[in-house]
Amino acid sequence: MADVAIPAGWDESRGNAPALNRRFDFPAYRATRDFLDRLADLSEAEDYYPNLGFGTTHVNVTINARDGSALGEADVRFAAAVDALYQDMA
Repeated sequence: MADVAIPAGWDESRGNAPALNRRFDFPAYRATRDFLDRLADLSEAEDYYPNLGFGTTHVNVTINARDGSALGEADVRFAAAVDALYQDMA
């Protein structure tokens, strides 16, 4: 598959499995929780569940390459949708 453009703000990992990583920061736990709830809704709608790590005021999102070998358009679209969720909360 051809290389895809990595969305601004996301870091690309090329370890054992390619992935996109981004940290999202929030002013308080309530905002973090709202983001997690919206991300859960997006994941259910897209039938894709990224790896998450979170604390009181942050969420780390890792989107693994769905085919296991290269990031594709679906991975980049999901990252853009996550960005949109975050922007809607600002």
